[in-house]
Amino acid sequence: PFEASTINAEALPTGVVQEIDDMRQQRELVVALPDVFAVELDASAERLPDGSLAALTSTQAPTRYRVLSRPQEQASQPRLDAPPPDMSSYLVLPAGYDRVRSLAQVVARGKINQYDQALAIELFLRELPYSYEVQPVPSGGDAVEQFLFDMRQGYCTYYASAMAMLARSLGIPARLAIGYATGEYDQAAGAYLVREADAHAWPELYID
Repeated sequence: PFEASTINAEALPTGVVQEIDDMRQQRELVVALPDVFAVELDASAERLPDGSLAALTSTQAPTRYRVLSRPQEQASQPRLDAPPPDMSSYLVLPAGYDRVRSLAQVVARGKINQYDQALAIELFLRELPYSYEVQPVPSGGDAVEQFLFDMRQGYCTYYASAMAMLARSLGIPARLAIGYATGEYDQAAGAYLVREADAHAWPELYID
């Protein structure tokens, strides 16, 4: 849990202070830049198995609050002589993913290094039409398999999930990230206006 605290920028000189005006009707989800360091309201933290913050929720449903975040690139600075991080959790695949594994091998055929393999996956997925009209996933079905082999079209969540799973099939650690694009900067207000339409999903691959 995050306990409400007064935002003190001096406590984290490299941090980013955000003043959030939340105009959504449903405001349980606290919106902020990662990595959240402090927030001016009581919130519950939802974390991934690796300990990273997945989401902050609050029962207060506030319309205005402040958040102090630490830019992710500053969150940790691993030493060059340190052992590589444990990426095993980012290589896990569902059981019976043979079709996805086979497709990944075909897409990346002839590509030697992981970077070129990732680019091949990206190129393959970019050839699939983008569409918000998708079929519901049947009971017991898998969204990635349905996207790749049945629908052959979808939106950002489908593309990002598929790239992560295809990458994992080739031994490339990958995960799915969901959040918002930058939005529109209002020069007069000195603030960014981020709409629901700016919601986005993207894959993150760990290479070398």
